[in-house]
Amino acid sequence: MKKKKIITIFFTAVILLCIINLKRQHICINNELAFSNIEALASGENSGYYHCLGTGSLDCPKSLTKVAFIREI
Repeated sequence: MKKKKIITIFFTAVILLCIINLKRQHICINNELAFSNIEALASGENSGYYHCLGTGSLDCPKSLTKVAFIREI
């Protein structure tokens, strides 16, 4: 009876540690994703150099004219 009680306590402790570890890993993944999103939003879209070609329906980031192609250099 005493042996059964010790084994039950041991397995309960192992399961609790596994759950705590999984929760901690999940929180870290969410934090990394949130920081990546914040950095992407903060950097903006007009941070590079562009070469605009042709006449079309796209707005060139430099001159705000309508172009067919935008190539980032």
